[in-house]
Amino acid sequence: MKKLKAFFYVYKNSMTSPKYYKEVLKTDLNFSLKYYFMLVLFASILITTIETVSVAPKIKSQISGFAENARQVYPDDLLIKIEEGKWSVNREEPFVIPMPQIPNENVPENAIVFYRQGTISDVDLFDTVVLVNDVNIVVRGANGIQARSLDNVPDIEVNKETFDNFIEFLFSFTRFLPYIIFIATLLGLLIYFIFFRLFYSLFLGAAIYALSFLNKKSMNYMNAYRIGLHTMTLPITFQVVLALVRSSLRLPLWFFILNIFFALVVLSRMEEPSLKKKK
Repeated sequence: MKKLKAFFYVYKNSMTSPKYYKEVLKTDLNFSLKYYFMLVLFASILITTIETVSVAPKIKSQISGFAENARQVYPDDLLIKIEEGKWSVNREEPFVIPMPQIPNENVPENAIVFYRQGTISDVDLFDTVVLVNDVNIVVRGANGIQARSLDNVPDIEVNKETFDNFIEFLFSFTRFLPYIIFIATLLGLLIYFIFFRLFYSLFLGAAIYALSFLNKKSMNYMNAYRIGLHTMTLPITFQVVLALVRSSLRLPLWFFILNIFFALVVLSRMEEPSLKKKK
């Protein structure tokens, strides 16, 4: 609890009190780094929570719509069998199963085409994800079109009931969707803040170091770097606010501009004797 109170004390003063920065320079680098890591942890959790609450229901709704469309495109009397590497379907060839449509998504027109005389070029002709010919299952994926022998496919029989049960089984995993989104987003943000923003802070420190001379309050680079770690409080907080209001700022380099502006305010109001104490 004491550490939490200490964090919020540093956070408040890093945001609102330029004169507080002379106290920062009386500490060591570990103090500033620990504060920064706590800051980005809280920011990442807040942004992740906001994104999860906003995005998860929309994705679940899309998946639900896709599942319902999938049930509708599979005919009630359709029977598909694969036995010993040979398939049969109770329809005339080529038989096409349309792709369940996803709102606002550009997807192929068809999901599966059963055509014994089909070739790889027919994948584009039928605009399908899967083409099943006499000996292969031809699949269009992220790495291009690949063919897999039917000999490696286990015996299976699919009718309307088994298809619906399969869709229901897949849809049951959507209950884990909020956790998946939360963990993936949190990890992504932590990587972003801990690696990219810490690398950025090296250049920020150099900029503040140069500005300190222009402001006639020269300091060594390490002090400038530590000031930069604390002045990032403002743009990171603004980043959280943007996530909260579900908005984005299209101004290039806005994070750096806001950061440098705040650093200038800090430099202009800091007391000069404190700047050279830490080396």
